Amino acid sequence: MELFKSRDFSSFFSDTFDFVKFNGKHFFKHYLIINGIFLMVLMTFMYFFSKFYANLLTSSLYGGGQSEFETFIDNYGPIAIVLVILFFFFAIFAGLVSYSFTPIYFRLYEENSGPNFSTKEILASFKSKFGKLIIFVLVSVFLLSIPTIIATGIAVFIVMITIVGILLIPVVLAIPMLFFHSMLMEYIRGEKGIFDSMGYSFSVIGNKFVHAVGCLGILLFMSYIVQLGFGFVQSIFTGAGIYTMTPEAQMDVADSSAIMITVMVVTYAISFVVQTFCGLILQINQSLVFYTYKEETEHINTNSVIDQIGAGE
Repeated sequence: MELFKSRDFSSFFSDTFDFVKFNGKHFFKHYLIINGIFLMVLMTFMYFFSKFYANLLTSSLYGGGQSEFETFIDNYGPIAIVLVILFFFFAIFAGLVSYSFTPIYFRLYEENSGPNFSTKEILASFKSKFGKLIIFVLVSVFLLSIPTIIATGIAVFIVMITIVGILLIPVVLAIPMLFFHSMLMEYIRGEKGIFDSMGYSFSVIGNKFVHAVGCLGILLFMSYIVQLGFGFVQSIFTGAGIYTMTPEAQMDVADSSAIMITVMVVTYAISFVVQTFCGLILQINQSLVFYTYKEETEHINTNSVIDQIGAGE
């Protein structure tokens, strides 16, 4: 699939799913390989959290819930605090790896003219760009996060004033998403500094604003609907699991706790997979917007074709 090409609204939409169709197996396979260990740790943490929550809920329903919680805090409070802090930093690192995967993947896809690379190359690229990723996180969190939240909040409030404007909320949210993604994609290329990449990202957003941001907004809305549907199903199963723990269900406490833990872990795992998949689709779309701007301003593919014709003569 050609990355450097001019696109409009319909091609932004169709090329996103064409990329998944022709390269999805390679893309998602390597995503799972690289992020699999983080997902397993997250699922393990979710299991123990669900087990603790189920035991706490059981104690609450059958009496002594508050003392059970206090006993846990008294016995394991310091250890729990340390584990929460460690998990917090682990989650940040895992999030960085997950978020940067798509920009790094597309960079390698560009350099190899297709999915002609392995996990080894992806990891090597991640290691070589790790310093840039840290700088990106620091600038994004400490310099850009507050202004972005304020500006986005004001914009959302403005569009919410009218009923029709509510439909534009996904479009408003798409702007900061595209901004940060484009900034990272340009920064890891190594041709610009972080602040120059920031300015470049504004140019990416401004180019074909209606087409690019509009398409991303629609995909974001579709993603929200899908996740909302799975969230509704998750709440039903969770509610059913909680019911098995009530005295009215007349079930053994151990059995009801096991059911509750299983329901929470399975539904959370499915919800997490769906959320991750939707997020990756959005990132693929943003990457195509980035390469469209590259082609329309730098004519990379056009110049390459001209050079090939000249070499042939």
